[in-house]
Parts: sequence; C-alpha cells; structure tokens
Amino acid sequence: MNVFISWSGQLSKQIGEIFKDWMPTVIQSIKPYFTPSDIEKGAKWENEISKKLSECNVGIIILTKENLKSQWIMFEAGALSNKLDKSKVCPIMIELDNPDLTGPLSTFQTTKFNQDDIKQLMSNINGQCNENKLTDKVFNEVFKVFWPHLEEKINRIISKYAETSQSGDTSVKRSDREILEEILELSRLNLRRKNDLIHRRETRDFLDIPEENRMKLKEIISNHLKSSKTRLKEFPFIDPEEICKIIEKDENVRLLAGNREALINLIDEYLKLKP
Repeated sequence: MNVFISWSGQLSKQIGEIFKDWMPTVIQSIKPYFTPSDIEKGAKWENEISKKLSECNVGIIILTKENLKSQWIMFEAGALSNKLDKSKVCPIMIELDNPDLTGPLSTFQTTKFNQDDIKQLMSNINGQCNENKLTDKVFNEVFKVFWPHLEEKINRIISKYAETSQSGDTSVKRSDREILEEILELSRLNLRRKNDLIHRRETRDFLDIPEENRMKLKEIISNHLKSSKTRLKEFPFIDPEEICKIIEKDENVRLLAGNREALINLIDEYLKLKP
C-alpha cells in the first residue's frame, strides 16, 4: 500500500515526517513516500516523484494555516486527484475547519486531527490493503495502542510552533519549498516577459516596411495631402485611418505596404513628423 504524503511549510513538514514514521506501525503494509527536501523534490518531479505518484494508492495532504495558499499544495493536490479517485485523496487539517478551505481543496473529503477522524482514515486505508488487510479486531487494538504516541508528538510540535510564532522569532528560515515556490514564480514571470518580448519582435517585424517602399509610400501620402489641399497646420487631427482608406484602394500601395496596419503606422508617423 503506497501512500503519497504532500506537505508545504515547516509545520506541515514536521507533521508529515511523523505520519511517515507512524503509519507503518499501525498498518505494516503501508509504504509512505515523503520527500524531506523541497529542492530535491522540485528537481526530480519529472522522474522519481512522478513515478512514485503514479504508483500510489492513497494521497495524504498535510494542511496548516500557513500553506492553504501554497502553490505546491495546489499542484500536488491536482496531480493526486488526476491519478486517484477523490475519495482516496485525504487532506488532514491541522487546527483548521472545513470552512477554511477554498477552491480545489474544498472538494476533497477532509480529516481533522482527532482520534475519530484519524482512525476512520486509517481504517479506510486498511480496507484497501487487500490480502494485507488487518482484521477489524487487530486494527482496533493496534490503533488504540499507537494513537496516543501520534497525538502526543504532533500536539507537542504544534505547541512549539505556536510559541515560536507568538514570540515573533523572525530568525526562522524559510523552508526549501517556500524558496522553490518563489523561484518557480520568478521563472514564470521571466517566461511571460520572454514571450512578451518575442510577441513585440514579431509584431515589429510584421509592421516593418522596407526603406525603399517607405520612401515611395511617403511620397504617395504627400501627394494625396497636396491633392486634397489639406494643410496639417490647419487640420492637426487628421485620422491616419481615413487617409489609409483612400490610398489603399491603389493596388500598388497595398503591395508596397504589405499589410494595412503597417500602412496606418507609416501614415501616422508621417503626420507626426511633417511640419
């Protein structure tokens, strides 16, 4: 029984590590997959982690107040839900209630960190263990023995984390995952900027007219203004599109310009520079 444990943030990480060690003590056939290093996780997602994800039978997401908006949590929750039925994706809420969840996370069946909910979660997992399934009697006895150990460890971590937060200790370093999330966001921003630059270059190439053609078109524009007896000083708000509608009727003009947008830009440029 392969169980994928998703986490983000220091508190979520510590609790995930405890669950990783505790779950096999209750159900020995459980094989948790938990990555302690965020950078390693980001680097190996396409290889090792994606393979483990495809092999998992159940996905557990450790949710805390600090990671509800985490991009990693959303990403992994989406990946898990694409692989598994939603009934097999199990967010464990630490000091949270269902109304705290929004978006995709609110669509899963949640588990609160209390004895009844965790027992139900483990019972559901046990039910999927096929030939390795524990009998109800054995499961109940084993869970009763090992639940106090889990409860004590996690409550101690939650209390310690709360004390650190209340003391205003700003020396706590960001987790690798938080740093990686920032790197990913910056990478996305750089990619958008690169795409924008490519678009601008393509647009500029689309609007460029060879210099020889520009000279001929400017002469045509000048002749049109003279023939229509239009003086720019008297009519400073001439619409380039109106001129374009007239001169583009000439097939030669269309061939020289290449496209209508380029011609309008050239007319606009001419009007602005002409005294």
